[in-house]
Amino acid sequence: MQIVYNRTLLIAVFALILVHVLLASTLTAQQVKFQHIGVEQGLSQDIVTSIAQDSLGFMWFGTEDGLNMYDGYSNTVFKSNPRDTNSLSVSIIKRLMVDSKGNVWVGTMGEVNMMEPGTHGFFRIGIADGNISFCEGENSSVFVSTRNGLYRRTSEGKVSMIFTGPKAWVLPTTLFFDKQAHLLLVGSLLGLRVFSVTNDTLRVEREAKGLKALKGYPISTICRSSNGDFFIGTNGAGVLNLTADLERVHQYTFEQHNSQSLSDNRVLALAEDFQQRLWVGTFQGLDMLDRASGRLTRYKDEGDANGLNGDRVYSICVDRSGALWVGTYRGGVNRFDPHRQRFVHVAFEPNKEGGLHSQNVFSILETRDGDLWVGTGEGLFRRHNGTNHFRQYKHDPRKNRSVSNQGMLALFERRNGELWIGGSQGVLNRHEPAWEEFVRYDLPEANAIRAIYETRDGLLLVGTESRGAFCFDSVLHKFVPWGVKDDSSHPTGVWAIYEDEPGFLWLGTFYVPYIVRIDPVKQNALKIYSDPWRVGALTNPSVRTFCETVNDTLYLGTWGSGFARFDRQSDSYTWYTEIDGLPSNYVKAMESDARGRIWIATEKGLARFDPKTQAFRTYTVEDGLQSNFFWSGSSCKGKDGRLYFGGTNGFNSFHPDSISENTNVPPVVITSVRVLDKPVPLPKDRTINLPYDEDFFSFEFVALDYTFPARNQYAYMLEGFDKDWVKSGTRRYVAYTHLDPGRYVFRVKGSNNDGLWNEAGTALAIVIAPPYWMTWWFRGFIIVTAAAGMYGLYRYRLNQVLNVERLRQQIGRDLHDDIGTNLSAIVIASQVIRQQRQASLEVLDQVDDIGGIALKTQELMRDIVWMLNPRNDTLKEFVARMKHEAARLFKTIDYSFSVPERELPEKVSLDFKRNMFLIYKEALNNIIRHAQAGSVVITISVHDNTLKLTLRDDGLGFDQGKESQGNGLVNMRSRARHIGATLRILSTPGTGCTLELEARIA
Repeated sequence: MQIVYNRTLLIAVFALILVHVLLASTLTAQQVKFQHIGVEQGLSQDIVTSIAQDSLGFMWFGTEDGLNMYDGYSNTVFKSNPRDTNSLSVSIIKRLMVDSKGNVWVGTMGEVNMMEPGTHGFFRIGIADGNISFCEGENSSVFVSTRNGLYRRTSEGKVSMIFTGPKAWVLPTTLFFDKQAHLLLVGSLLGLRVFSVTNDTLRVEREAKGLKALKGYPISTICRSSNGDFFIGTNGAGVLNLTADLERVHQYTFEQHNSQSLSDNRVLALAEDFQQRLWVGTFQGLDMLDRASGRLTRYKDEGDANGLNGDRVYSICVDRSGALWVGTYRGGVNRFDPHRQRFVHVAFEPNKEGGLHSQNVFSILETRDGDLWVGTGEGLFRRHNGTNHFRQYKHDPRKNRSVSNQGMLALFERRNGELWIGGSQGVLNRHEPAWEEFVRYDLPEANAIRAIYETRDGLLLVGTESRGAFCFDSVLHKFVPWGVKDDSSHPTGVWAIYEDEPGFLWLGTFYVPYIVRIDPVKQNALKIYSDPWRVGALTNPSVRTFCETVNDTLYLGTWGSGFARFDRQSDSYTWYTEIDGLPSNYVKAMESDARGRIWIATEKGLARFDPKTQAFRTYTVEDGLQSNFFWSGSSCKGKDGRLYFGGTNGFNSFHPDSISENTNVPPVVITSVRVLDKPVPLPKDRTINLPYDEDFFSFEFVALDYTFPARNQYAYMLEGFDKDWVKSGTRRYVAYTHLDPGRYVFRVKGSNNDGLWNEAGTALAIVIAPPYWMTWWFRGFIIVTAAAGMYGLYRYRLNQVLNVERLRQQIGRDLHDDIGTNLSAIVIASQVIRQQRQASLEVLDQVDDIGGIALKTQELMRDIVWMLNPRNDTLKEFVARMKHEAARLFKTIDYSFSVPERELPEKVSLDFKRNMFLIYKEALNNIIRHAQAGSVVITISVHDNTLKLTLRDDGLGFDQGKESQGNGLVNMRSRARHIGATLRILSTPGTGCTLELEARIA
C-alpha cells in the first residue's frame, strides 16, 4: 500500500502538536488564572462540596446550603422545603453525579435524591444513610453505598440491597465502576476493595499485590486515567497510582522541602483533564501532576485576584469543553479554562524579587541571544533566556556608566550585536555587555527618543518626538541632525523608521501633514501628503508603526485612522478602520506572524488581521491581555516567532500558533418561558398550549459555553411570525404579544465567545387557541344555526304566503258562494217583483234601482274574487282579464287589443294587479260614458320588467284644464302614485284621448 503524505495535513498536525506543547510549557502557577463564582454571583454558599455537568450542559454545584444550577450568567438554587414533596430532602449536599440518561443524582446528608433531565423537581430514591456514595453501573443501573451495605437501583427504578458484610464493608467512602472489566472499586477507611459484578451479585476479587499494598489506607476518592491506571486519593497518604492490572502502586506525597511535591497528604478530589494532566485537590491547595514529566505544580490561595480562591479543595470537575471547575471550602467555585489562557501576562510585581517592578512597558526587545529587554518608566529590565528572573538597570547619578534615565522609550539591536536604548530625555545608551555598563550619547537637541533603526547601509538613525531625526557619525562618535526636517518652522516628529524589502526607507511623522519615503536609487526624500478625501490616498500622516508580512506587503499603522495596506504597483493605500472590525483606530504597534497575519496593538485591545479573509479577531483583557491599552512602538518578534506587546500593566508574550479558537459548540437551552409575566413549566413534548387571551409570552435562553459567556451571541425566530432570524447580540430575552391564534415554533441558536454557532439550536412550539367564536365548531354551529334560521324564516314566510293564498281563496269562495248567492237572489227577487203588476210605478223604480245596484255589486264581487284568486297572480292571466273586460264593455265600439308575442313574466303582486286593473277599468268606463268614440286601440308592452299600457280613442276628447271637476281622473292618478306608476293623459276637445300608463311589474 502506498502512503501519500498531505503537506497541509502534516503542517496542521505539527501546528496542533506545537499548540499543546506551548500550552503545556507555559502552564505554570503564574499563568493559570481562575475565574471565581461565589456568593456575589448568586452561589447559595461558598462551601462547594461537589460539582457535575448535566446532559444539557448546565453546571451543578453542591454546597452545604443548597444545590446550584449555573448557566454561565446566574445560579438557580434548590433547597429543602418541608411543604414541597418535590424539593430536596436535605439542603446539605455531599455528592453529585449525572448518569448516562441525564438524571442528576444528589447525595444529601441523609438521603439520595434524583432529578430527571428537563425537570426542576426531585424525588427520593428511598435509600437513607449519613454516609452515601454512588456510581453508575451497567445498563444505566446505579450503585449506592451506605454504612449498611450496597444497593443497586435498576433503570426501571427497582431498588435492592446486593451486598452486606461488615468485614469487607467498613465505612465506605467512595465508589468507582470499571465498565470494561466489570469491576466495582470500593474505597473505605481501611483501604480499597475490588468486586467482580455479575448481574445483581458481587464477588470479592482476588487480592493483587497492589491491593495488598493499599490495606489500611483511608481512601477518599478514585479517578481512572486515560491509560487505564487508577489514581486513588487518601486521607493522609497522598495520591496512590495503581496500575490497571492492580499489581503496582506508586505514591505521591507531600515533602517538606520539595516545592514540586503534593501540597498536602490529605487528598479530597481527583480529576484528569484533556491533556492527561492529573489535578489533585488537597486540604492545602490544588496540585497539577504532569504525567509526562512527573512534575507537580502547586496552586495556592495567595490573595491574587486571578489566583485560586480557597486552599481546601473539596471537588474537581472537567467539563465537556476541557475547562476545570474547582470547588473549595469558603472559596466558592474556581474555574480555569485553557481557552482563556491565550496570552502569557508578565505583570507588575513590585514586591517580588526578580519581578517586573514597573507597570508601563514602553519598549520591548528580544535579542538574538534570547534575552528579553524591557524598557519601562522605572528603568531597564533584562530577563535572561530560559529564566523568569528580571534584572533591573536604573539610573545612578553617581555612576556615569549607568543608564541615562528612567523612561526607556526605544530599544534596538544592531547587526553587530550592539544594544541601543533611547531615553525620554534625548540620551541614547549603548550597552557594554562585558562590564554590564552603558555608554551615553547626547542628542544635539534634547527630545524624547521614539525610534532607533539601522539601515542596510549600516546607518544608525534615531527618531525623536518633535525634533526630527538624527544619525550616528561613526567618525565623530556622536549624533548629528539628519536632513529630513520639515520645510516649515515647526520641527518634525519621527515616531517610526522602517526600510522595506525593495529598499525604500519610510519615516512615520508627527505634527506635519505628510510622511517621508526615501528612494534608495534616486536618494531623494518624497513627502507623501495626506488627503482624507481622495480614495487610495494617505488618510493620516501620523504613522506610529510599520509592518511587512512574509509576502513583502507593507502595512502602516496610524494614530487615529486605523491602518493601511500599501500597494506598490498602484502607489495607493487600502484602509482598515473600526468600521471593518478594528477595535480602535489608534494603532500603536504591529507585528506579522509566519502565516502572514498581522497582530495589531491598539488602545482597545489586540487585533489579529488575516489578509486572506480580510477578517479581524479582537482579544481583550478577558483573554489574558495586560490591559486593553498598548504603548506606541512597544512590540517585537522573537527568534522562535513569539510576539511581545507592552502596555500599561506589563506585557504579553505568546506564540501565534498557540492562540487556538474555542471549538466547543455550545448547547442552547430555553431556560424560562413566561406567560403574562408568570413562569410556566417546560413540557416534555416541547409544546405549550395557550388560550387566546394569554397572547403575551416571553423566552429566556442561554448558550452553555462558559469561556466568556458575555461574548456568546444569539439569534432567534418565531416561525409563523418572524420572516427571518433576528440577531439579538448578547441579549438572551425576547417577548411577543398580540399574536393571532395559531401554531408557532420558537427557535433559538447561539454561539460561543469565538463566534462558533450551534446552528441547530433548540425549539419550542407555542399553540394559541382561538376564542370560541373563531373555532370551527362554533363557526359550524353559527352556519348551521343561520341556515336553520333562514330555512325556518323561509318556511315561515312560505307558510305566511300560503296562509295568505289560502285566505284569499277562502275569501274568494266565501264571496262567490255566500255574497254572490245572496246578490243573485236579490237580482232574481227584483225581477220577480218587476213581473208582478200589482206594484206601483214608484215601487218598481225602486226595485229597478235595487237590481241595478245588485248587478254592479255582483260585477265588483267577480272582480274581487278574480283578484283574490292566486291562480290569477300572473301577468298572462292579468292581460287576459284586461282583454276580457274590453270585450265585455266594447260591444258597440270597434277596438283592437295588442299584447307582446314573447313570454310574459310570471308573477305580479296583488297590489299591482288591483290598482292597474282599476285604472284600466276606469279608463274603459270613461270611454263608454263620455268619449262617444267609434274605435279604441289598446296596446300592452313589457320591457325591462316594466309594463306599458296605452289606450287611444277617437272620441270627443276633453279639456284637461277642467279635469278636476270629475273624480275619475283623480282616483286614477292616486292609484298610479300608490304603485309607483307613471300616468300620462293627452287630450284636447275634438281630437280623442290617449292614456299612457307605465309601471314596474311587482
